[in-house]
Amino acid sequence: MPGLPGNGENLPGGWSVNYGDTSPEANPDAQAAFEKALDGLTGASYEPVAYLADQVVAGNNYIIFCRVTPVVPNPAPAFALVKIYADLNNNASVTDMTEIDFTGI
Repeated sequence: MPGLPGNGENLPGGWSVNYGDTSPEANPDAQAAFEKALDGLTGASYEPVAYLADQVVAGNNYIIFCRVTPVVPNPAPAFALVKIYADLNNNASVTDMTEIDFTGI
């Protein structure tokens, strides 16, 4: 991912790319933040596919690659990078969602 240093260390303010086990279960903190941030979100279901990176700030940011399935008849699933912020008080929220468009590849 451009702009993300891959040193694997959690440095305050710096992104760490996950080069290890990318299964969402590999990082329980990221998985818990994902579940909390998406709890109650309607219109689509979000299935975490891979935990990609984290950033230590006043809390943590996480980037998770997801399969997104709209809640409509005959849905066409898509993929997105979901950025989640988990604060120091155990709150979590989605701060960015970028759909991945594979049609131009």
